[in-house]
Amino acid sequence: MISDVFDVIETNADEVAVVYINDKIHALITPNERKLYFKGFVKIHVERFNLNTGLAVEYRLARQLLMHPSGVIVEAAKHAVVGRVVPEGQVGLLYVDVEIAADLKPGLHAYFSIYRDVSIKLVDMRVQTLDVQGQEILTRDKVALRLKELETLERVTEKVDNLSVYGGLDSVMDGLVQLKK
Repeated sequence: MISDVFDVIETNADEVAVVYINDKIHALITPNERKLYFKGFVKIHVERFNLNTGLAVEYRLARQLLMHPSGVIVEAAKHAVVGRVVPEGQVGLLYVDVEIAADLKPGLHAYFSIYRDVSIKLVDMRVQTLDVQGQEILTRDKVALRLKELETLERVTEKVDNLSVYGGLDSVMDGLVQLKK
């Protein structure tokens, strides 16, 4: 019997498994996969994750998958896990299937991206300056005024949906402060 000689690790269609050999990550098994490991030579432990119950990868596992000294694990995780460090002063926007699913606080965040389009975009929450090019405006009595430079301060206070549609935050802010001719 094959199960007498091998440990058979098999995943379902909605399941991901992380295989540990001697308590170190050895492999990430994606849905509908089967792997065989010889019994008795090493200690094998399997951690399973159901993709229907959530996409979040806990911090401990995210660090191991995304920053593993062996490039093999990191390469396998690239196809199954999306991760990003959100720096201080910024907020991460988690997009799942092109919709904002969550706001992410500073720190490491990772999510399974199997069967889903998952991405994390950063929004800078710090005060920034935006230089607007000089423009001419007409007053009511038809006097032309030339503004050399206008400096505005911008700060994002709420999440902004679909920034990419408008070309990013800089384009949106530039459009808001432009003076009509």
